[in-house]
Amino acid sequence: MLLPDTVPVARHTSHADYRMGDLKLGCIAVLTDLRRYLQVPFDCLVKCVGAGPSQPDLQWIRNNLTKCKILTDNKSGLQWTDFTPPATSKESKENEFKPLGHIIAEILAEVPDHRVSFLANPNGTPLSERNNTSRPDGYLVLSNEKTKPKIHWFDIAVPFEFKKGQDIESL
Repeated sequence: MLLPDTVPVARHTSHADYRMGDLKLGCIAVLTDLRRYLQVPFDCLVKCVGAGPSQPDLQWIRNNLTKCKILTDNKSGLQWTDFTPPATSKESKENEFKPLGHIIAEILAEVPDHRVSFLANPNGTPLSERNNTSRPDGYLVLSNEKTKPKIHWFDIAVPFEFKKGQDIESL
């Protein structure tokens, strides 16, 4: 039974247009369902979030990560020192991807003025104005003292979902 002041709202993401696979129609459906969202010009986004490092900076970062033994350069190429390929490991997903937190923290430490931090296996679901109970395995969250106690989906720059395999069962 609906409460008297609750008005049912049809979701555009439930319509056939959204499920047809047309990316443009899908984006419009999602934005329509959100009703309210932040729209930021691309140049402002790049300035605020940060553009990618230059090629010399990338080389400098790579050299520093190699010196710190986070990254290993051997016969088979570059590899993360503490990270075993998930498909060959018998560890649980949580334990298998735990070294990524340290690796990402070291990468971020090399990037000047980074505005994100990495959280792995968060205990809580990010806040949402919608009834969204999904919880990513980790995420890059915008660094802000106000957001530390409670993370909102708007504060998440990049969500991570870790999979041990690349087959259909892993999805």
